[in-house]
Amino acid sequence: MPAYPTFAFGGSVHLPFTEVVEFRNAANKQPHGYQYSYNLRATALRRFEITHLIDSTDLATLKAFWVGRNGQYEDFTFTHPDTAVTYSNCRFAMDSLDVEGFEPGLFRVRVVIQEFKS
Repeated sequence: MPAYPTFAFGGSVHLPFTEVVEFRNAANKQPHGYQYSYNLRATALRRFEITHLIDSTDLATLKAFWVGRNGQYEDFTFTHPDTAVTYSNCRFAMDSLDVEGFEPGLFRVRVVIQEFKS
């Protein structure tokens, strides 16, 4: 399985980044006032929101990885930058790779990576 790319600065994530832990629950509210809740999954899923500030070479690397995954349709592995835990079964959680010119030779790219099953 392909891994999220490492860039010229030596890492795959610029700090700071956002990590969100999501639990999937279901609730059944009864007309008499009782509510039953249960977990749909035994473990939580993670979402990483990363804002890259990269040059044109690293931008080409990220675009090639995006195209190679067919956008958000193919999975890859992502290694957590703080804990070094590798999460498999991750996908991009965005419709397009939005690139914003930051200054000459630098680009700002926001990437959202979602773990979709464990």
